[in-house]
Amino acid sequence: MGCAEKVFKIDAFLEKCIAENPELKDYEVLAVKKEYFGNININDTFFDSFKQDYNEFGNWFNKKSDNISYVCITDGDVKAFLYLKLENTDETHNDIEPSFPQRKRLKIGTFKVSSTGYKLGERFLKVIFDNALQYEVDEIYVTIFDKRDEQLRLIYLLKDWGFKHWGAKTTENGVEQVLVRECKPSPDLQQPKLSFPAVSRKTTKWIVPIYPQYHTELFPDSILNNESPKDFTENEPYRNAIKKVYISRSLNRNLNSGDLVLFYRTKFNGPAHHTSVISTNWSSRKCNS
Repeated sequence: MGCAEKVFKIDAFLEKCIAENPELKDYEVLAVKKEYFGNININDTFFDSFKQDYNEFGNWFNKKSDNISYVCITDGDVKAFLYLKLENTDETHNDIEPSFPQRKRLKIGTFKVSSTGYKLGERFLKVIFDNALQYEVDEIYVTIFDKRDEQLRLIYLLKDWGFKHWGAKTTENGVEQVLVRECKPSPDLQQPKLSFPAVSRKTTKWIVPIYPQYHTELFPDSILNNESPKDFTENEPYRNAIKKVYISRSLNRNLNSGDLVLFYRTKFNGPAHHTSVISTNWSSRKCNS
């Protein structure tokens, strides 16, 4: 109907409520971090759904004790978990239909995010895309059940960021959906998130100044060397989100979808050096207001 940008999804409404009513829950949260499987409590209720869906989950988890995962823990409880596996061209996928062609892939082995209102799903997607770039893979894929609300929300989030339905994987635990994301797509100028992080060099470039006190709050991955990561450990929706909203008083209204926006961190009035820099770039999606 063309009104998606004007309708709240459940997670978006939670984010709005928490942002406007911080007294609902006083979170002292750890940010997303890398952690060995062996240091994570498999008896946390967060993993109960995995145990119900996969008969072998407990044994598989224990065998991975020396492997690295990504986890977010709030007040001692796991709120989000991600395991990634690099697969080379010789990997076989006999249980996936239609069969995969030989390509270098990043597999999302285990992925779950509790609904917290802090855009953890987008934060973990950023982790996935960053690893895909680092390992220069051709595709990212995931196999996922669609039995539970949390799984359906995750499928919606993945499709919202360019994952497409490929087929099905049949196992002794049931039939899972297979979603695939091209890692080297042509830039989509009208819907940049479908081809994120690919950008076009042929679009117009804009420089937008941003004050130091807002810079790293909005773009934590562009933290300067002379800033302390300890100052940005709490989860906040605007830090975790890949899709940002930036309100400016600029008189210029000529931005088009797909244009590149270069954020210029203005000078900090203090003893630190090299604080005035162009730190990050984003692909714009025009908003008329």
